[in-house]
Amino acid sequence: MYFPSANGFYKEAQYNHQAQLLAISMLTNKNMRGYFSEMYNDEIMVLYLILAVYFSLKNKPLVASFLITMGLGVKAGVILILPGFLGSLQYNHGTLVLIKSIVIILGF
Repeated sequence: MYFPSANGFYKEAQYNHQAQLLAISMLTNKNMRGYFSEMYNDEIMVLYLILAVYFSLKNKPLVASFLITMGLGVKAGVILILPGFLGSLQYNHGTLVLIKSIVIILGF
């Protein structure tokens, strides 16, 4: 597979080599290690929220509700998004799916 560049196209192997060098330089950087050690679980909570939005857009509201529950288990900041999420579930999928989602969120 070829990727576009400023000088034309280059092969995938060259791209993989550059990605490995970038990852190694980011991991060995002292400032970046200090940032990652002070993560405080915010990034994990946002990962669950992004996955919940993805699955709700893919019309899988029960999976999205479970991921919202996982985000609530990590940090309570998800409570701020919960009314909008539940409102969109009822609007897009109906009251029965809303009740199932509330049971999933409260059950786990």
